[in-house]
Amino acid sequence: MTTRERWSPPYKQDSRDREPNRRGYRRGQFKKGWQSAAKGEHYNSRTLNKELTWNNLGYRFGHILGRTPRQLIELMYDLCVQQQKAVKGF
Repeated sequence: MTTRERWSPPYKQDSRDREPNRRGYRRGQFKKGWQSAAKGEHYNSRTLNKELTWNNLGYRFGHILGRTPRQLIELMYDLCVQQQKAVKGF
């Protein structure tokens, strides 16, 4: 098992919107997911395995890193947007 497999459940589909900054909705979903994990809420592994969304991507980071200052959560979101563009070619 690789490190990636241990830390991130596999997902069948990347459902993140190509326009992640549209009206701030995607950024808000990322932060909401992170905050849910930091508060100890649990997402169903079946849901996590089905698709990758901005919300459950935030949850994945929040689950690993816990409570984090808002500025750093936003920085991580921006890095994820850059990674999505680089890998997906948007």
